[in-house]
Amino acid sequence: MDSIDIGWALVGKKPGLYEEYSVIAASAGPFSPRQFEKIVSSSTPGNPPPPHENGPSALPWVWFDHPQIRGVTYVGIAIREWSPHFDATNRPIVFTRYFCVSLDDMLAAGVSYADFYETVREETVEWECADPLSQPTRTLPVRRGGKPAALATESAVAAAARLLEGAVVLLNGPGEMTERLNLLDAVARMLPAGAKAWLFTGTWSDNTSLNLSFGRRARDGDVALDLRTGHLDRSHAGDPSPYERALLQLIKRKGEPQVTEHLARQTDLRTRDPWAAEAILQDLDLLKVAVEAARAGTLKPEMLRKLHKSGDLDFVDAFARRQLLEQYLAVATPADVIRDAALLRAHWVAKLAPRLEEFARRQQKAARWTEEEIVGVAEVARRLGLAEQVMRAVVGMDTPERAEVVLAVDILGRRPEWLPVLGSVVADAKVTAVGLAARLAKHDGGLDGELAAHLDRAGENTVWQRVAGPYRKALTGPQGMFTNRDVAQLGHVDEAPVFDLVAVVHEARPERIGEVLDAVLVWLRDRIDQGLPHRWTDLSSLLSERHLPAADLLRYCTGLPPLVPLSRGRDYRRALAECALSDGILRATRIRFIDAVAGELGTGWSEQIEFDEVLLFFQWVAGIGGREQIVSRPLVDTIAGEILTNRALLDSPAVQLWQEYLANHQEMRRLFEERRAGIRRAVDVPWIANEIPKWGSSSSEALRRFLAKQKIPPDAWGAILVEVMAGQVANRVAQPHELVARLVNALLDHGFGSGPPEAVARPVAFDSAVQLDLAAFVLLRTHPHIRLEDGATDLARKLRAVQETLGEVAKSLEKKEPGLIKKAINTVIRSSDGERREGRDE
Repeated sequence: MDSIDIGWALVGKKPGLYEEYSVIAASAGPFSPRQFEKIVSSSTPGNPPPPHENGPSALPWVWFDHPQIRGVTYVGIAIREWSPHFDATNRPIVFTRYFCVSLDDMLAAGVSYADFYETVREETVEWECADPLSQPTRTLPVRRGGKPAALATESAVAAAARLLEGAVVLLNGPGEMTERLNLLDAVARMLPAGAKAWLFTGTWSDNTSLNLSFGRRARDGDVALDLRTGHLDRSHAGDPSPYERALLQLIKRKGEPQVTEHLARQTDLRTRDPWAAEAILQDLDLLKVAVEAARAGTLKPEMLRKLHKSGDLDFVDAFARRQLLEQYLAVATPADVIRDAALLRAHWVAKLAPRLEEFARRQQKAARWTEEEIVGVAEVARRLGLAEQVMRAVVGMDTPERAEVVLAVDILGRRPEWLPVLGSVVADAKVTAVGLAARLAKHDGGLDGELAAHLDRAGENTVWQRVAGPYRKALTGPQGMFTNRDVAQLGHVDEAPVFDLVAVVHEARPERIGEVLDAVLVWLRDRIDQGLPHRWTDLSSLLSERHLPAADLLRYCTGLPPLVPLSRGRDYRRALAECALSDGILRATRIRFIDAVAGELGTGWSEQIEFDEVLLFFQWVAGIGGREQIVSRPLVDTIAGEILTNRALLDSPAVQLWQEYLANHQEMRRLFEERRAGIRRAVDVPWIANEIPKWGSSSSEALRRFLAKQKIPPDAWGAILVEVMAGQVANRVAQPHELVARLVNALLDHGFGSGPPEAVARPVAFDSAVQLDLAAFVLLRTHPHIRLEDGATDLARKLRAVQETLGEVAKSLEKKEPGLIKKAINTVIRSSDGERREGRDE
């Protein structure tokens, strides 16, 4: 550039007035008058000396600063000098002419401080005009004023190095302005050219913060360079800095002209950074530095980038090139590799293939890249002939968080040149294949696209095939065909695709979500004893009414509160019971379920839900009356606790079915005993027992009508049967047990108005009276010598003695085989009666 654009201002006073110093003339840009004034006042190197003073501190003063506006950095020159004018107090007026040029223009034109001064030195500014504060900027031809300064290289280097960390004061300098400016340039030339963005320099400094200036003495912390003796006072600076040492060594090897030309080209470094400045020095000897850095493990990608740009990398032998690229791949980021694709293609060595694979694995393991970076690196690898190797390294790191890999595969799968590679690489990469199936399923026709077709053909029974099959069946197969077996196929691969499938179907085919949830809930139920996946509770928001029982079974069994209470209704309770009684539910799991439901009821639950309905539900799930009965202590405690809270519940017919279990509860046993005692007092047991043989001698129907008319409570039948048996024996009936057998069978069939047969059968079968009945048979068969004339009272005593022994035996037998006593009683009674009633509900 032969010319530069200049903004300017004049700071001073108008003659004869009582005014403060201000901008009295200025160009319309780049700064406003107020900004110009602030720039000059904030950078001033001190107060001017008296007009008559001579020597180095006398005016004119020249200094340089670097103001900024709207992101543009300028270099300004201030020239302060005496004017021929006086103010109202007859004091001489100082004028400061200020000129500024953009740093970019100054560097592009190669303008030094001395050149800048020479360019504007003779420029006059008009302040007595119509509009002095909005005058045009100026375009001035560059005048070169710089000349070599009489400053030793070592001194210039030492001063420049110090400027990167502190300030330098030049002592005993020449008096002539141009010589001083040449000395400032001599020091500045030993820094990267961009340093003008932060340098404050001046031809004189009194007490300001200029970091390179002439002065009388050094301030605390400054380094002083005596230009007369060449002595550099380092008392405040310490040993030479790395920059100083590196610069002197480089000048010694390359020569000062080559080094200063190199520094003059470094216009981009515009920060006060010693390490970055030192790195710039290395660029001049970069090939040697890079090779040494590669060996030491300190290579930076930027070094290779500069060598490639300069062409120096073309002249490196194969061994050194391989060494450089190996270290490059060890420190490069994915962004580096993508940016340097041309460099890698131009200088690639075949033996570097494992290093690129290792690079991909390292990035994936550390989760350092995005899908765009994976795609970019993959494309670099493809152009190097390493597409398959690098993608295997990427998808081979099977870790749970692989979203970026799946996205990258999806992107690459839309490029025809990648389809054969991805088909062979991804089909058996578990996590990637699983994630890709879910992603493609979201695209319309994604599972039928080109990428999916290549994956289908990649092999037999691959992860892809085991995952894509259920996806296709759920999304596009015939409705009603998706089952828990399809879910299990997914689950064998991993738990994640099961829930991914639910999410995909809910989003893409919401009309099919119910069918899929049915299958998933069955799958979860079948594996409830193995532990459920942690994501299963995410399904709650998708469930419809029909799914609630199956979901609540899982929640009860895993310690979670149900989605709906047991009071939801009988249909819900029956469905919940059916789920709990499903094949595959282990006994321990059913016990856990029953206990959880019982525990969820809390106290006073019969006020919210009908008592008999709850007992009916527990009858279903506990198998009361079935082959396998499950009645746990917590369940008994729950039912007993509610009855003890509200004793009116004891009259519920449903309680009779639970009496044998509730009798194991201490307080309930006491309650039953009190109730039986009350019933016996309320019912004329001897009279009824005496009347029964009379009616029993006639037809069974007559006996039934008689007993139904008496409305005998179920709990009274034990005492009645004992009295009947004792009476038969006392009356020397040949077969005293026959009437008792008929009574028991009739009770099991009809109940005789005491309630439904099932409500009467249980207290009859398990009451102590029946144990006495059995004791009578045992006594008669094992003691044929018994004297029937002993009478009913004495016989009853003997029967009770046998009963006590049988009771102990019964407890032991019941633990080994629940229901054994009942079976024994019915067998004895029915065989004695001569009737075989096989298949009857026990």
